[in-house]
Amino acid sequence: MIWLLPLLTSCGTIPHVASYPQDTGEVWEVPGEYRDPGALQVGTFNADWLWAGYEGGYYPRNAVDYAMMARIFGAFDLELVALQEVNGDAAMALLGLPQEWSWALGESGWSQNPGVLWRNDRVRVDNVRELSLPTNEWPSKDPLVVDVTALDGGLAFTLVVVHHKPYSGTEDAALRYAQAEQLHDWIVGDLALETHRAPFHDHVLVAGDFNDDFVPLNSGYPSLSVFEDDPWFTFLTRDTEDYSQVPYRSLIDHLVVSEPLLAAYAEHGQPDGCKVIAHDEISPWSDYDGGFGGGQNISDHRPVWAYLQVD
Repeated sequence: MIWLLPLLTSCGTIPHVASYPQDTGEVWEVPGEYRDPGALQVGTFNADWLWAGYEGGYYPRNAVDYAMMARIFGAFDLELVALQEVNGDAAMALLGLPQEWSWALGESGWSQNPGVLWRNDRVRVDNVRELSLPTNEWPSKDPLVVDVTALDGGLAFTLVVVHHKPYSGTEDAALRYAQAEQLHDWIVGDLALETHRAPFHDHVLVAGDFNDDFVPLNSGYPSLSVFEDDPWFTFLTRDTEDYSQVPYRSLIDHLVVSEPLLAAYAEHGQPDGCKVIAHDEISPWSDYDGGFGGGQNISDHRPVWAYLQVD
């Protein structure tokens, strides 16, 4: 039996700082036009140990770094983002996002909680809960599950934010495979029993850090195959040839949709249908001044995103 635990952290519209934490006054050119009023831009981003203190934790940063991270969401006009590795509300507040942004975070992941960030003027998020799977142990990074409704158009679906076990060793890979297997079984079985409202029971987007590539980190436990071998699911990240994890040049951050939701993905099968924001190669994120240590320090992951049509 898989139990659903109530989310204990805040969710819904949360008071935010109305300006960036440190705005240099520079005018930065937005890299291309990304706004599509007929579509919702959904993505995933591992923020890489986003701590509540600028220079604390595993990956030290300062106000400039956090401001640069915040500008990623605005410049590329992302509207719904699955987040990973967030310490808590205080860490999110350091981003200084404008008031049209809201977030919800899990609690089970200690300093690496999964979360959801959304534009509250374009998206409504309801029914926030954590999913406790049998394989999860503290700090478990339980998947975060929410109901998403676009305020314009008829698009609605269940979003599941994941952060699976890292590393390629046999024990770690076996645990990652079990996490994927149990999540798959919950989506195709228990979700329909728990959620009786259409279309949330079968329109599903799974987004996050799967910590595995299409060429598996451990060939004995190809965790992505759990979803790939089920024709009811499609990896949108099959439509990009880019990588999302910078040091190892691997594609481990994924967007996966159920068959009923695939119809909303208008760019299915297109070479650039799923996009990766290579912030480490795009100015000003790749060469800004004033960051921690004097260099670019946003994350070792790149955001991954795609369009879903709202009508």
